[in-house]
Amino acid sequence: MSTGKKIRKRDTGEQGNKGQFGTISRGEAEVSVPQERFADTDGSAQSAQQWWDRAAQMTDVSGKVPTMGRDSGRPRRRTYSGDDYSLTMPSHASVRRFAKDVAARTGDESRPFEMPIEYTGPDGTTTMSAVRVSKQGRSYQVTMPSGFDPERKAQVSESVRATLESRRPTLTREHTAQLVASYRHRAAGSGVETRKAASSWIKGMGYNAEAQQATIVMSPTKNNPTGAYVYDMDPDTWGRMSSSSSVGKAYNTYVRRAGNSSVDVAVQCADCGRYYGTSTTHACRAKVS
Repeated sequence: MSTGKKIRKRDTGEQGNKGQFGTISRGEAEVSVPQERFADTDGSAQSAQQWWDRAAQMTDVSGKVPTMGRDSGRPRRRTYSGDDYSLTMPSHASVRRFAKDVAARTGDESRPFEMPIEYTGPDGTTTMSAVRVSKQGRSYQVTMPSGFDPERKAQVSESVRATLESRRPTLTREHTAQLVASYRHRAAGSGVETRKAASSWIKGMGYNAEAQQATIVMSPTKNNPTGAYVYDMDPDTWGRMSSSSSVGKAYNTYVRRAGNSSVDVAVQCADCGRYYGTSTTHACRAKVS
């Protein structure tokens, strides 16, 4: 059990009336999460109006995605603070109400919608951004913008998800490591596409940047009919290995001689063609409507 201090919640108190948005097909909501972000050195000094005005610059403006703050007035927001950073976002109760409203209006309980968040790091620098949220039963899927700081992406995504699911993360360094590990394990389930490798004995290779894992396909064996193995690998090592003129030599240098054994065997999905580790739950992209 973590001995770190618990989250402290600061209720900012503002609330607004629900707005309206049209009934739209699911396909229209499958647009990329905006990459813009806003940095402010003193986010805590913002009034409610300033905060929501800035949030409107971050969230979807196409009208194709239900958006908190634009389609729901100004719902109650809270700041969740810990040792390393803090998050300001609509309260989980407000998000639940909005998710229920979106489901009722669209007829789709897992309809994606957007909401603003604000991340404040240990140096006091603040980043405001939008996240894409989809309710999956009792859980929530949270997708960060592709342009969000990769060093904080897993940390912030899991913290938002934990808050929405009414869990109470202690935002200490220790607990953050657990959140990141959970994020990467789930991300591994999406699998990877492999490409032909510049090697006589390595058949293919691919990299899952979110999970920070490489999949390397070799010759099939009795114990592993696909010949595919999963390795934990940081982006820099993957870059050096994948760009090598001899992937086999690079494998010997960065994997075998470095003592990095595989963490899982991989199988190939018959529907999407991606490889994924057997210890993960595969999220097949071919089956997503």
